[in-house]
Amino acid sequence: GCFSLASVTLPAGLLTDGVPASKLRPLLRSLQSHARSKPFRVPVDYVALNLPHYPTIITQPMDLGTVFKKLDRGEYSTAEAMKADVELVWANALRFNGADSWIAKPVSECRDLAEAKFRHAEATFESAQNAPAGGDERSLNGAVTNPSGTAIVTPQMRLHFWFNAKRLRSSEMLEVQRMVKKCCPAALVPLNSGDIKIDVDALDFRSFMRLDVHVRSVLVQR
Repeated sequence: GCFSLASVTLPAGLLTDGVPASKLRPLLRSLQSHARSKPFRVPVDYVALNLPHYPTIITQPMDLGTVFKKLDRGEYSTAEAMKADVELVWANALRFNGADSWIAKPVSECRDLAEAKFRHAEATFESAQNAPAGGDERSLNGAVTNPSGTAIVTPQMRLHFWFNAKRLRSSEMLEVQRMVKKCCPAALVPLNSGDIKIDVDALDFRSFMRLDVHVRSVLVQR
């Protein structure tokens, strides 16, 4: 089958922009627990509130609870996509009630909190996304071990590998595929489309290190 850059699987728990989903769940919880967020926690029940015109004005309803469910279902590929839905919550509230209404202050406070939380979450992995091909020297010169002393591949190491692999040309990725087929064939996953993807999380430590060093050397030699 064919092989493409997009077929390299992102390490589990990370969105495609490198932001870990585990960082976004606490972000949403902090918004939901904020004293001013009560109007935004669940969908607007316009029937119970006798607001028959609500769906006419708000054609794309959104609330924090729905955002949380979408995140848990894996419906967001990037942090920006989730951020857009959170912003939609505030925009809908102002659109329906008016910018000078009672909802303006809760929106302002919650929006400021959300923006600060998003900046923090994105900054956490920004260094990994912009890291040079050399990356973290520990992955080359020293292994991280678990309590039993077994060498392990850390999420940070996997993320560096994923970002570096995205920079390879198609011919270079084909060579990576051949290496995976030889050293860890279980990490090659055939797709219904006939393409083949590499599951980064399925690589054992030895195979990962061999591939990691190869990908880094290819990029450095350019």
